[in-house]
Amino acid sequence: MNRPRKQLSPFAARWLAEIRRLEETQQGSPEDDSEAVRQARLQSPDPEQRIVWRARFLAEGTAAWQALHDWQHGLRLAVLAATVLALLIGFTSALAVLGDGSRAVNIIWALGALLGLNALMLLVWLLGLLLMRRHGSGGGLLGRLSLWLARRLAGRRRGLPGRALTGLLASRGLEPWLLSGITHFLWFLMLLAAAAGLLLALSLRSYDFIWETTILSPEVFVHFVRISGALPATLGFQVPDAELVRQSASGLLGEQDRVEAWGRIWASWLLGCLLVYGILPRLLLSLISLLRLWLGLHRYRLDTRSPEWLALAARLQPDSERGGVTDPQRADPGAAELKRRADASGPPALLSLEMDEVPDWPPNSLKGVELCRDADARDQRQNSVQAVQDWQPSRLLFACDARLSPDRGSLRFLQQLAAEAAASRVLLLQVEAAGEQRLLSWHESLTGLGFAEPEIMQNRAVALAWLEGDGHG
Repeated sequence: MNRPRKQLSPFAARWLAEIRRLEETQQGSPEDDSEAVRQARLQSPDPEQRIVWRARFLAEGTAAWQALHDWQHGLRLAVLAATVLALLIGFTSALAVLGDGSRAVNIIWALGALLGLNALMLLVWLLGLLLMRRHGSGGGLLGRLSLWLARRLAGRRRGLPGRALTGLLASRGLEPWLLSGITHFLWFLMLLAAAAGLLLALSLRSYDFIWETTILSPEVFVHFVRISGALPATLGFQVPDAELVRQSASGLLGEQDRVEAWGRIWASWLLGCLLVYGILPRLLLSLISLLRLWLGLHRYRLDTRSPEWLALAARLQPDSERGGVTDPQRADPGAAELKRRADASGPPALLSLEMDEVPDWPPNSLKGVELCRDADARDQRQNSVQAVQDWQPSRLLFACDARLSPDRGSLRFLQQLAAEAAASRVLLLQVEAAGEQRLLSWHESLTGLGFAEPEIMQNRAVALAWLEGDGHG
């Protein structure tokens, strides 16, 4: 097998590696990759780079490579389509706000129409950014719509690349910055196009500007115009004075020459507010978001100590590097120390993880054991975490289907709950159907979390006896 000829950016190469990992997880036992492993070992001494090179050797010319290309192409098309649409919406909205010049323009309504929705969406984005750690990632509606469109344009291959991209970005907290960058950039384009539409309309037509009210005092508008025009005035835009504001009330327009002069001042104030309170903030936020995203992607590395990469990193390690290891507890730099809660003295607990297809499970009768069944979905896992924290079990047994590949979310979930118990074990069921490679992956992943080999059990009777306190497991 020759060195891959096609070029990929560093992040795209890691994206491809994640696609391959998901493919192999779905397919079960991986294909014969002995030549890819040999080539990857020759390319780099770094474990992470070996994983990336192996994926490139296996993927080039396959469906995974084409799926990555389709997704990148779909993302570019989605951003291009969203850009064109944003420019059209912004330009036409400005023309709609001013009208055809046959009637006077309510200046306050015009400003609200140009900046009101933008200000509301900016507030929603800020709230999403502040609350994203508790309720998931923020980023903005336009960014999410662009990614949805990218998935559609990618066609039938959109599944795995989309999941891989979301997983990679979420693992480093970069997803909100991608969505925010797209959202702010599209809003910037809309507002910039709106400013261009205003300039064109104001250059070709004559407009009268008024304001109207039933219950408010004219002084309210005087103060509003003065405060809102303070920042635009520093950039050279004209701001109506108190007399002009009062005289611009409906029915008090005055002589035609004065109206035309006042119209230029109102137009300058309107453009200044659009620039200062709309265009510049969105431009600044888009630059900040895209810079954060670029820095994150530039520094991105696959975490070879995480459970999903640990077994593969070990396979890619040359035999010569393995031979010098004499202490098995120190051989794996990614192995973690599993936390225990020494003061936990509650009832023993049994938690089933993705066990829908396992027959005769859970057991019908267990003495004094609390049950958490089928902790699969996110809300179910949150309920299980709360329950185990309330119980503080003295013994906690996790039951897992060995036919399924251990994924990052499940392993972190086990690690989190194990910290709430005084002692914990993992029971692997369906081991006969799982296959040697899948079973090895479970053992390597669990020991990487900090479980000792005796704590990884395959005998149902012995495990349940340990849980009930009738045996030592």
